[in-house]
Amino acid sequence: MKKTLFCFLFFFTTVFYAQVTNIEHCAGDTNFDLTIRKTELLDNLNPTETSISYHLSLEEANNNTNAIANPSGYISTENSKTIYARIDNLGTITTNYFNLILNSYLISLITTEGISCINPEGTVTIMGSGGKSPYQYAFNGGSYSSANVFTNLEPGMYMINTKDALGCVYSLMVALVAYQPIIAEVLKKDVTCSGMKDGSITINTSGGNLPFTYSLKDLSGTPIVSEQSTMVFANLEAGNYTVEITDATGCKVLLQTYITEPTPLIADVLVENLTITITAIGGSGQYEYSLEGINFQSNPVFKVPNYGNYKITVRDTNGCGVYVIDVTVDPPPPLIDGKDELTLEFKPGQTLADLVVEGQNIKWYSSDNAAAGKMSKSALEATLPLTTILVDGTTYYASQTINGIESRERLAVTAKLNGDLSTPDFVLPNFKYYPNPIQHVLSVDNTSNIDKIEIISISGKSILEKKINNTHSEIDLSNVASGFYFLKVISEGQTKTIKIVKK
Repeated sequence: MKKTLFCFLFFFTTVFYAQVTNIEHCAGDTNFDLTIRKTELLDNLNPTETSISYHLSLEEANNNTNAIANPSGYISTENSKTIYARIDNLGTITTNYFNLILNSYLISLITTEGISCINPEGTVTIMGSGGKSPYQYAFNGGSYSSANVFTNLEPGMYMINTKDALGCVYSLMVALVAYQPIIAEVLKKDVTCSGMKDGSITINTSGGNLPFTYSLKDLSGTPIVSEQSTMVFANLEAGNYTVEITDATGCKVLLQTYITEPTPLIADVLVENLTITITAIGGSGQYEYSLEGINFQSNPVFKVPNYGNYKITVRDTNGCGVYVIDVTVDPPPPLIDGKDELTLEFKPGQTLADLVVEGQNIKWYSSDNAAAGKMSKSALEATLPLTTILVDGTTYYASQTINGIESRERLAVTAKLNGDLSTPDFVLPNFKYYPNPIQHVLSVDNTSNIDKIEIISISGKSILEKKINNTHSEIDLSNVASGFYFLKVISEGQTKTIKIVKK
């Protein structure tokens, strides 16, 4: 009998009634009085015979653990929280629950219309959001109603209250201002480079009624860009334009502007020795210059390390006005005794090979063709062989080639009979050299110290240079190719050049 009674009591202690009414609060009101649902929880039970405790889970309510200590001042910041009630009626236990609802903040969304160049009175429309619908509205302290549109309003400040179903209230001040005429400023960006279409027009507006629309026309009124909400017109070429601004009430204003473009950028160069100087005109602003497209600089002068072909790039401030020039830096003409034009005496039978020229890769010509460096290869005149016999009164012209670039200017040498070509200025009478032709080793002797000797090819290229500082020396020429060379000797401040043959 006892066992049966125990089961019967257990069955009734787990009875779970339907949810009672939720407790809802306005946003920000986190203090909940759980006891206000006591009447619903008791239903038809005798209050004097029944006790209620509040818990955060059904398990705690069934087990009568962790009861909420202060149910009349419970704090909850959650949007939704379930509270479980343990109801003890003379030992008979039942449970029930309800939700704590913390509504979102009540706000008002307000739009205004009117008060323009056409209509001097305005309209205010208000829409409640958040909280708990339905909403009611009160205008300037008036009574609440569901009407949310207020018309025929003069400029001024208005207080609008929005109240939701819980009685939460949101207040907002609305300003209706008197119509201000549209004031517009046109900011233009001129075309960067001649012929491009990267100009733009930006309109800054004030006054009027938002939103604005913008259209672009030519001077004749023909539309170029139809109405748009953005205040920028891009990708424009140089020319005259009319901008039309229209506000939300149809009020308009027209403005004109002109987009310009710079003249084309061009440049010229002046080459002197290893210096390139650029002169630029056109384009925009300051110029920058680059040699071979590296490291732009404001200085238009470049010192190049070697003779050769170079590419000069000029750009303006905008960076797109670019001018490229191919520049050839020609080497100077070769020299004899530091001169590029002179008359030398010679002995009968001497040839061009007997002329000691200061330079590299020497070529001889019969004419002074200064433009030869710019002629096509097929049009270049023939060179003279080194075996050409010197003729009295004839002028011979020599160029040098450095880094593959042949000098445009030429050395001019006029031959004059009956002279000692090898020693036009200096004599070292006690200097001796042997053997000549040379097989392997060249010996040199002098009564005074020999400072230095240099072996120079027929083309003028230095093959070997050696400091002696002695009266005798032997120079190993085993690795020197066969042919004609010049032996240049310096002693006691004097220089002597002698033609030698290497077998």
